[in-house]
Amino acid sequence: MGLIANYSCLSDANLKELKAMGSEEEILESVEEWNDEDELLLDIDKMWDVLHFVLTGVGTDHKDDNNPLSQAVLGITAVEELSDYLAYTEHDKLADIVAAL
Repeated sequence: MGLIANYSCLSDANLKELKAMGSEEEILESVEEWNDEDELLLDIDKMWDVLHFVLTGVGTDHKDDNNPLSQAVLGITAVEELSDYLAYTEHDKLADIVAAL
């Protein structure tokens, strides 16, 4: 079993709540709940690594914080306290990512 990628659009309130959460269980439960409610959820399963390679020429183990194409796949800010990878991108960074895509 490998990692899968789900992309969703969080409200400003949910993002603020996510940043304030402490426990891994609380974070993962909330994100799963928000995903269930989200009409814009995109699940690309295990293709995220391939997508990153096609866009950047390198695998996801070579995240480039300065490359908006890498940011499009991996997000910008990782939630460090988790055993699973979870990252988010602030709304004000989306224009650069969209332009690069």
